[in-house]
Amino acid sequence: MIETILIIIAGFIILLFIYFLDKKYRPQALPSPSPISLTARYQLPPDIADFTGRQEEVARAIAFLRSAAEGASPAVVILVVAGMPGVGKSALAIHVAHRLKDRFPDAQLYVNLRDAEGNPRSPAEVLAEFLRALGVADEFIKGKGLEELSDFYRTRLDKKRALVLLDNAHDEAQVRPLLPGSPTCAVLITSRRRLDALEGAEILELQVMKEAEALELLEKLIGIERVRAEAEAAKRIVKLCGYLPLAVRIVGGTLRGRPHWTLNEYVGYLADERWRLERLRVGDLEVRASIALSYRELSAEDARLFRLLGLLRGADFASPAAAHLLGVEEERGREALERLVEAQLLESAGGGRYRFHDLVRLFARERLEEEEPQAAREAACLRVARWLDAQADVWVAWLMQRDRITEALMAFEWERENLVAAVEWAYQGREWSLAVHLAENLARFFEIRGYLGYLDDWERTHQYALEAARRAGDPHGEAHMLNNLGTVYRLRGQWAEAIECYKASLHLFQVLGDRHGEGETLKNIGVIYWRQGRWEEAIKMYEASLRIYRELGDRHGESKILNNLGLVYTNQGRLDEAIKMYEESLRICQELGDRHGESIALDNLGDVYFRQGRWAEAIEMYEASLRIFRELGDRLGEGVTLIGLGNVYTQQGRWAEAIEMYEASLRLFRALGNRYREGTTLMHMGELYEKQGQLEQAMALYQEALAKLPPDSPEYERVQERVMNLRGIAAG
Repeated sequence: MIETILIIIAGFIILLFIYFLDKKYRPQALPSPSPISLTARYQLPPDIADFTGRQEEVARAIAFLRSAAEGASPAVVILVVAGMPGVGKSALAIHVAHRLKDRFPDAQLYVNLRDAEGNPRSPAEVLAEFLRALGVADEFIKGKGLEELSDFYRTRLDKKRALVLLDNAHDEAQVRPLLPGSPTCAVLITSRRRLDALEGAEILELQVMKEAEALELLEKLIGIERVRAEAEAAKRIVKLCGYLPLAVRIVGGTLRGRPHWTLNEYVGYLADERWRLERLRVGDLEVRASIALSYRELSAEDARLFRLLGLLRGADFASPAAAHLLGVEEERGREALERLVEAQLLESAGGGRYRFHDLVRLFARERLEEEEPQAAREAACLRVARWLDAQADVWVAWLMQRDRITEALMAFEWERENLVAAVEWAYQGREWSLAVHLAENLARFFEIRGYLGYLDDWERTHQYALEAARRAGDPHGEAHMLNNLGTVYRLRGQWAEAIECYKASLHLFQVLGDRHGEGETLKNIGVIYWRQGRWEEAIKMYEASLRIYRELGDRHGESKILNNLGLVYTNQGRLDEAIKMYEESLRICQELGDRHGESIALDNLGDVYFRQGRWAEAIEMYEASLRIFRELGDRLGEGVTLIGLGNVYTQQGRWAEAIEMYEASLRLFRALGNRYREGTTLMHMGELYEKQGQLEQAMALYQEALAKLPPDSPEYERVQERVMNLRGIAAG
């Protein structure tokens, strides 16, 4: 009996123990919402009153998030708006949320996660606030861990149509506990990072504004009349802001407080790169501070790369340049670049190339000056210069390969500004031979590309390289630099300076016994004489050069001289001899795969056929030449050939087509800064109007041509004759 009683008592104690354990660990039911939750759960900040543009992005965001409200999604809908500091992520997200709030009537929750302030909030703290807004009393929140709070939160939002806006998120770990579980909910996140590891999230990468959008925002900030009154200055201002919304807002705030300032005055205030970031702040808004936050979060190596990238020039750069700046292997450099992209401090330009936003580049250069020792900067520059020099050697070889020339020209174009800088870096680093070699490679690109808009760069790099050759005691290098400088002056129409350089170069080549250099310089002197109409002297130079090239077996050089002889014969009226020269030059170029030489020979054949009145054949040659020039991106050659077509159309009486060709040519030459070619085009246009009897227009064009042409050129004399003739007609 006693044993039975003891067993019953023991069982009762066990049951009682189980009951208390179950009560302690059983999940607590959530309380009913408190009365204040009815208003607390509608938390969106006010909409942006002057929100501007972004129609495509807004439409995309609304369409995506609406699927949750309409029950079309099997899981919670998540949209991440990512982008660089100051690009307007929060403004867009808040605007979109207001457009959607009627579709999420149960709750609209908002929190600033404070990543932009450098003090990210803890998910547990945010969940506690959300739960209070959703009617959960403090007694059920206090002492709970992150997992429990997240469970409470998801339970409260289950089957509710709620929109959650998580602004300025730091990373995926901060965001995950704040995600509802119900497919009826939508989450809108803004972050400097893409948050690619966030499962199921759609990424909307926000870019800077378009010019029209930036101008519209400025109009809203300072008044449409003020912007329209100085439209060009306004365009310049938003460009100096890099079309970054934060920067435009700062400018608007500054100008709104200074109504006595003109926009043109403000352009000058903002134009100095050394002070631009300092001046882009007003009140609590500051571009530099927004970029600095991202910079401070970088690792030591990534921060150093970010600074050193400020050394590079040009719109973008190749990933190997980063590795050479750091002095590490290329894969490590590429990985560092990708981390900078993830931090929104760089943008991927595609094809293994990267670029800065203009204001971020200024920040990088500030950090470079402040944090990177001068010796380290110089060493980094030299590493990149040596890499560029090795690359340029490859590209120069490709220039002579029919199937690689376009690729070579594109590569040179991409790295042109860095190559120009590299000559200076090499000179400053006392790497004399490197400076000379870089300049020589650049000259080959400049001459083939025909980019006379780059003549200042061509001259500056060769002045550095000429001095480097002299300091190194390198007479070969000196002779080559003098020869190339002569070409720069020739292309500018500065013939006296060109002849001086060529003759100094010729003397050095002859002393050195460099037959190839001698032949090249004789050819260049011949070009000057040809331009001056000194035909026999030009022929003498060309024939001497031709003998040397044939002696050396230089087929490429031979093709150039044959072409140049053809030009002289054309000017002398020896047209059959000219055709023979051009056809032989064309044949050699085609054998060698020299597309550029081929296009020149075709153009010159077109000129001869034009002189012979063989219009159809001339047009055929010009059009074939034009296709190649455009394929190669040679705008100078394109412009010259357009003149040829215009001349044929003029003789055929096809006035409208002729004017179209001349005007297209004129635009090219003006863009290139080629005054001589601009003058010849104006001359041809004047002759066209004179043929039509429009004498006033012809006279105006002739006068403009005289201001462009070198006074000792045959074209100048030809235009003077036309002017005198028209004056005689007017007086008679």
